[in-house]
Amino acid sequence: METVFKADIFFFITGTVVLVAGILIAIILWYLVRIFKDLKKISTIVQEETENIASDVRATRTQLKTDLKEIHSQVKSEGKSILSIIGFLTGKAKRKRKK
Repeated sequence: METVFKADIFFFITGTVVLVAGILIAIILWYLVRIFKDLKKISTIVQEETENIASDVRATRTQLKTDLKEIHSQVKSEGKSILSIIGFLTGKAKRKRKK
């Protein structure tokens, strides 16, 4: 009879431990699912913002190229004007010689 009583205590304790361990595992899994959902949301946001930054950089690069071409043409034009003024003032204007 004593062995039956010990076996009942053993199975009661084992069953309780298995039940508590199962509940703890379920709670841990529930938190892990929540964490993975949050990570998915965060990665989606990061991906969208990365695409926005890339398109902004592309647009900025295009605008910068356009502006630099415009500035280059203006500097080139002003440089020619300044050179012609300097040539006029120093008397080194180009003159055509008759042969």
